Amino acid sequence: MSLLTMAPEIREMIFEAFVVDAIESCTRTADRLKMTLKITHICRTIRTAAFDYHRFWSLIHLHWHADAVQFFLERARVQTNPDLHVFLDLQAGGTSNKRKKHQRWGKFLEKEMKIIQFLGIKITLNHGSPVIVAALRDTPAPRLTGFELDLDERQTHNANITRLFNNDAPSLNSIRIHARAPFDQLPNFASLEELGYRLTEENFAGLLEMLEGSPRLKYISLKGASRWTPSPLPGVNPALQTPVVLPDCSSLFIRGMDARRTWHILRNISFPVMTRLDVYERIFEHDNNLMGTIFDTLPKLPQNPELPPKDYLFLGIRPNLICIELKGYRYQCNWTNLHFQNLTDGAGAHLLFSFVIDAITAPANVLHLQPPKLHIENNITLEEDNPLSLDLHDLTVLLVRIFDAYPLVEELCLSGNTAFITQQLRHTHTQSLPLLATLKLEKNLRHNIPQTYDAESVNALERTRNLEIVNSFL
Repeated sequence: MSLLTMAPEIREMIFEAFVVDAIESCTRTADRLKMTLKITHICRTIRTAAFDYHRFWSLIHLHWHADAVQFFLERARVQTNPDLHVFLDLQAGGTSNKRKKHQRWGKFLEKEMKIIQFLGIKITLNHGSPVIVAALRDTPAPRLTGFELDLDERQTHNANITRLFNNDAPSLNSIRIHARAPFDQLPNFASLEELGYRLTEENFAGLLEMLEGSPRLKYISLKGASRWTPSPLPGVNPALQTPVVLPDCSSLFIRGMDARRTWHILRNISFPVMTRLDVYERIFEHDNNLMGTIFDTLPKLPQNPELPPKDYLFLGIRPNLICIELKGYRYQCNWTNLHFQNLTDGAGAHLLFSFVIDAITAPANVLHLQPPKLHIENNITLEEDNPLSLDLHDLTVLLVRIFDAYPLVEELCLSGNTAFITQQLRHTHTQSLPLLATLKLEKNLRHNIPQTYDAESVNALERTRNLEIVNSFL
């Protein structure tokens, strides 16, 4: 059977597999171009069929050679609704004939914006372009549904982009902005449902007003900038009705900020239908104490009895980081490079360890959670010289607190340095976890933590406690 006589859906499955296996695996855009064109050189039959597969031609990187861009555009335009996906990294375009290239790219955006469905733009410092900025600022985008703008953190004025698409992108429902200064015009896009936004010391103060103007948001991802000059929390505009209510927002992700700023966000925004909350923050010293938002974030989880039960708890423990995860919730905090201003390291270590204990037992104490399945991933392997790093002595105490807080565990899963924990279970915790029936030992698939296994203690636990052992180390 000829490829051309196959059912269209079968032919599409074949080309889709080629896209996934051969094209999307290319990390360099030049390689993606070569791989896409290569399929047209196999034979006449495949070339003819490939010309009809829109996905090959609808994705265009503007810094490709002008002839390649034009070729892809012509092939895409064969379709009734081309729906282009366009990417432009100004730095990747190089410096030769820079002005000529910028003029060509700007004209492309102005002319073809009406058929662009997704647009991704990256502008690094010293690679700005007034022509590109004008095209982004003044050209309506009637069919645009997704937009990503990645500006260098050192771009103090957002590369002079003062508005987007002449505030005329009626179908725009997903936007990701990595910028330094505020983008106050985002509320002009009434259809916006997904927002990814980089927070900086310059735009943090305007976050609440921006979110208030975007009530249809369903998904929000906020990421703190890597460069952040220490500064006080902003005051809240008295004219703003707080907390800001986002009635449709079900997912919130917060990354790369200290706990004080996370607390400010969560304190002033209400999420009535929250089903997914993910916070990764840095612990913060405040008034000779430590601040972490796990005690503020856990109560925000929905308590609807119709939702699936939270029957699984993950606890990740590293020398400078802890992670608590359950269904619909993930909390991770680190204290790398933490230095107390007014306390000795010894006094600070006591505060830190108390916080860690309170955090890992918070699901039991705040939510009264007693999961039948518990997973502990342990990355502690040594005695640490740094008093602000957790070591094996600290882990010994933590295990006591964990097993006391979650006594109804029936299935215990261990990963990372499992040997220390199985030895503790065998020798110290013979009466802990009385309902335990299954012990799982899992290898960490990311291979980013040390992994140990002690056969003697595992065999003894199987024999003395009559456990089912599921061991991926064997």
